[in-house]
Amino acid sequence: MNALLNHLRTQSTAPLAHTFIIGAGDGSQLTQWRDLNSEHLHLAEAHPAHAEALQQHIQDHPQEHLYLGAITAEAQETATLHRLTLPQFSSLNAPTGLTERLPNVSVQGTETVPAQPLATWLTQAELDPNATHTLVINAPGQAHALLTATPDELLHAVTWIVVNTADEALFENDVDSATLDSALTQRGYACVAEDDTATYPTVARLYQRQPSVIEKLNLTAERDTLAKQLEDTRAKAKRDTEALTKALEDAEAARNAAESEAETLTTQLKKTNAQAQSDAEKQTKALEEANNQLAERNKQLEAAKSEATKLAKQLEEARAAAKSEAEKLAKELEGARGTAKSEAAQQSQALEAAQNQLAERNQQLEEARNATKQHEEARAAAKSKAEQLAKELEAARVNAQDEATKHAQALEDAKNRLADRDKQLDTAKGEAEALAKELEAARANAQSEAAQQSQALEAAQNQLAERNQQLEEARNATKQHEEARAAAKSKAEQLAKELEAARANAQDEATKHAQALEDVKNRLADRDKQLAEQKQAYEKAQRVIKKHEMESQSLQHRQQLLQDELVKSEAQIDLIKDLLLREPGL
Repeated sequence: MNALLNHLRTQSTAPLAHTFIIGAGDGSQLTQWRDLNSEHLHLAEAHPAHAEALQQHIQDHPQEHLYLGAITAEAQETATLHRLTLPQFSSLNAPTGLTERLPNVSVQGTETVPAQPLATWLTQAELDPNATHTLVINAPGQAHALLTATPDELLHAVTWIVVNTADEALFENDVDSATLDSALTQRGYACVAEDDTATYPTVARLYQRQPSVIEKLNLTAERDTLAKQLEDTRAKAKRDTEALTKALEDAEAARNAAESEAETLTTQLKKTNAQAQSDAEKQTKALEEANNQLAERNKQLEAAKSEATKLAKQLEEARAAAKSEAEKLAKELEGARGTAKSEAAQQSQALEAAQNQLAERNQQLEEARNATKQHEEARAAAKSKAEQLAKELEAARVNAQDEATKHAQALEDAKNRLADRDKQLDTAKGEAEALAKELEAARANAQSEAAQQSQALEAAQNQLAERNQQLEEARNATKQHEEARAAAKSKAEQLAKELEAARANAQDEATKHAQALEDVKNRLADRDKQLAEQKQAYEKAQRVIKKHEMESQSLQHRQQLLQDELVKSEAQIDLIKDLLLREPGL
């Protein structure tokens, strides 16, 4: 150990700031520690008896600090110390291999001692990374665990590391010296000296921090980190690209669905418009046919009215002729028989009643014509009703003609009878009695005909009421058709608005998807730019690493040359010593 400390003291290019010693012992080596001339000397001892003796030695040295407890790899408040018959081999780990190598060494017992982790102990000193610090680990079986648990940024603040190890693991959870040496080499430390005069079977080694190697390790770690970040970025970019591609596919599918729906709505709207137009054309055509049929019926009614007027005129002429004949007959019979005059007056009244009935018939025909004109907006269904009405009107006209013919025949019969009466003036009594009988029969016939005409009039009124009801139903049906047509038109307009809104929404969605695609392209461009920058940084790091590797190789070559020179110098010194020893008197 003394040789290693001397090497450290002579090779150190700067004064030591902090020196940490784990397993400081009972103070027998305190002088050697103090010869390092550290600004602060930090001591830790877990063995209670050694710690108590050590505390007495440092009472008058304020720059020396003692921790009465064990330094551990992990955070824990206490630790179990295995006390051995050789106190310098006491450890927190059980001596599994040591007792095989040294059979005379045994465990005296265990003891619970305070503990704190190495990282905490080093952090409390607030180490300056630019100063020179030393760490001495004289804790059997703990060196590898302690160094492994210490973070790089904290461990790399230490310039020199002294450890006691062995060619094979002597304690539980311990490693051999080769594994420990490999671990320190990987952390940027190189073994610069070794002391094999330590207590058997251990060996003491001195490790020095290699800044170029540490920088290379840092660059390698940074390169690995950048490579990992680059890989993560690529993976994330790939996932984002896949997600965006899927989003674009979904958007395209949504757009296609919207276009398909819009086409469906357009087709439905066209079908609805075509159906509505077809229905409207059919209804218009049906109304035109109904109007034409009604116009035809109006013509027929006008012809019937003209025929009825002619009949009325003929009846008027017959009535006038009958009246004239009756007046003549009355004048001729005025002196002969008052009864004949009275009967002639009754006949005149009967004829007047027939005229009134004909006038009422004309009025009824006029009302029927006006009612028929109101059927101009009726549907095709009124066609059969109108035809039936025309047939009934035709039957009424035929009946009126028959009745007029009957009246004309009756008048002709009256004329013949009056002519016969003129011939039978000489036989007035007999003829007057016969005429009275005939007039009585004629009056009975007239009353019967009047009753029949009254019944026919009542039937015509009932038929007119039915036609009015049918006309009202036709009007209601036409109104319902107009309402249905208006509703169909409104629905078509609403469908057109909905279609327009769907088209606008589809255009908005397409615009949004286009904007999203543009954003994705921009983000991908940014990612490509970042990847390019990271690639440049990676290449720069590679160049720096290569440069440091070359410098490290040059430094190792120079160190090898210095070692060779040192060996040569030592050989020359030995030769000079031999020469001097051979000189007489020396």
